[in-house]
Amino acid sequence: MVQIRARKILQAVKAKCEPFQGSFLGKSITILKFSPPPEASQIELAKYRAAEISAAEKVKTFSFMNCEVDYRLLSENTTPLEFRDIITSANSDIDTVGVIVQNPVPRLLIPELELLLPEKDLDALVENHPLFGASATSDAIARLVQPFTDANTKVVVVGGRGFVGQGVVRLLEQNGINCLILDVGDDLLRTTQADIVVSATGVPELLDERHLRPYHRLVVDAGFVPIGNNLFGDVKRSAYEIPQNITPVPGGVGPLQMATLLERLITVATGRDIEKWVYQYEASGDEA
Repeated sequence: MVQIRARKILQAVKAKCEPFQGSFLGKSITILKFSPPPEASQIELAKYRAAEISAAEKVKTFSFMNCEVDYRLLSENTTPLEFRDIITSANSDIDTVGVIVQNPVPRLLIPELELLLPEKDLDALVENHPLFGASATSDAIARLVQPFTDANTKVVVVGGRGFVGQGVVRLLEQNGINCLILDVGDDLLRTTQADIVVSATGVPELLDERHLRPYHRLVVDAGFVPIGNNLFGDVKRSAYEIPQNITPVPGGVGPLQMATLLERLITVATGRDIEKWVYQYEASGDEA
């Protein structure tokens, strides 16, 4: 079993982006995160805590490029008009090169995301994004999965009806990869019918020894559920030793997301493409 830790990939992408640091002096990125409603459940609170941790990683990532980061914590009672004003202000500010809106987003505010200019929407929050086919997390997962596939590979995506999972399915199918979509409430034992398992539900320890097999070439655990002092993924840790390769929580999908966001930042802000990261699955060792 190989644990695919993406620290080296993120470091390599930073090295490729470093020559562009001077282009971002005086530029800024806005990161918006919402506070949880008072009636939020433990699992819902964990999603907001995960958003806080993710936002902190994005602050470090974008600061590396010399971007100023305008990190705002918004009330769960923010009105559509207030949210619209924030977005339109960022759209009109030529020095704002990106806007990140952390999920969860209050339901009433989701339609306002359509106002965000595509070139500032680094995380492809809106459907049919003209620059990026899916969120940075979905993109990172799909790019990780592809080297493990061939013409006959079947990939099961647990959480395939959610924001991240839908993006993964869309990108993989665009590349001719056969996907089986499962979600909470489906017969999750059908994971045993696939060669590769992707799980992006945010339900702690949803998958365990019953769902994974030694013939699974890759298991991508995109769950990130901090509860109290503990951190859970979608996959129970006792099942980590079963598949041939697995992304651990933490240290797997998260750094790949940051690497992908950096690439997108360079593309939209400078008009230059840099060579995209690729996972070399043949590599030996326990880290990527």
